[in-house]
Amino acid sequence: MRAHSALPARPAGQSAVSESRQLANYVLARMKGLFPDRLTKKLPSMELVQLFVATLADEMERRGITRDMVEAGLRRIASECEWPPIDVPVFLRFCMPVRDYEAAFREAQRLASMRHQKMGGQPEDWSHPAVYWAASRFGWFEMRNSSWQAASARWVAVLDEVLTWRQWPKIDRVAITVEGGLQTKAVQRRELANMRQILAGAVAGGAAAPGFERDRVVE
Repeated sequence: MRAHSALPARPAGQSAVSESRQLANYVLARMKGLFPDRLTKKLPSMELVQLFVATLADEMERRGITRDMVEAGLRRIASECEWPPIDVPVFLRFCMPVRDYEAAFREAQRLASMRHQKMGGQPEDWSHPAVYWAASRFGWFEMRNSSWQAASARWVAVLDEVLTWRQWPKIDRVAITVEGGLQTKAVQRRELANMRQILAGAVAGGAAAPGFERDRVVE
């Protein structure tokens, strides 16, 4: 094992903040290995290096970033980046289980409508529990009926907050629409058509579009 790839063990009684500082130094060492010349161009002075490490350590501690998450982020960076991402929010995005916030919004909107129509949106359908809980905190009515352009700023803030949780509760299952005790093909087709109509209205952004709800309802 190369020297720069080992993270020293935390001495007994050492604080978690100090562990985050060690992890930030580990990130710096790994990025030196990945981008030896380009990292120097991004961080040309010792003051900037120290600022990067200190800021990264604080944010990793605040957001609960683990060694495994850092390793996953570094693997993505190695395969996707030509320059080292030394902007701390950008680096942390590589480490998080949800990276594409717009794709997560589209997923949440689609599955929220499926849950509302009793056509799916079960726990196994969500890419990560954080997407479900962000949708729950965002509001199911707003989730179903908002456009990305109108909702993006608030969605990013809500998802960022949910991603700081150390663990996420289980997603509740939803009772699927049944007819005569069975989920028939006719019921599936009818409800799927309704769901598509709602999503089409949301994309169009018209408050009077077919399928838009007039009253706020809680799932």
